[in-house]
Amino acid sequence: MPGYSNFALLATAVAGGTVASITTPQFDACTFLKVYVRISGYSGAGIAQLQFNGDTGSTAYAWRVSNNNAAPTTAVAGVATGLKLSQTATAGARALHCFDIRNVAGQVHGVIWQGSDLSEAAATAPDISVGAGIWTNTAQITRITLTGDTVNINAGSEIQVFGLQGVG
Repeated sequence: MPGYSNFALLATAVAGGTVASITTPQFDACTFLKVYVRISGYSGAGIAQLQFNGDTGSTAYAWRVSNNNAAPTTAVAGVATGLKLSQTATAGARALHCFDIRNVAGQVHGVIWQGSDLSEAAATAPDISVGAGIWTNTAQITRITLTGDTVNINAGSEIQVFGLQGVG
């Protein structure tokens, strides 16, 4: 049975300058993905989001996210254009968000995430961000884009994708 030691690095991307988005190189499909995101900051107050396989539309995403157990923010098809990392806009850094994604061919993609949000300073405790979402396209994910919702992402922001090939 596969274990965590079987997760392999599939792709990594780092923003070299202030950019609208960063996209991983295309990677081989795995049935489980673990994605790590760090946002170094934004060009203005914003919230980053993940998009899959170049899908920037608003028909296949739905999500719910909460910071520090606040009443969650929700978006569904017709509004959601990706999966938001947080419910709180900021121009500052987001220390770490970790996404777990089921990536089985022919099925929708369930996603859960958690993060250390809104602070990288010892003088300010970070928020706890948690979320759940789906991408209803049934193609396996082979590329992930990290984008700002209405603002750019600063240099040094990064995304790493690890994969596990399991029974699907």
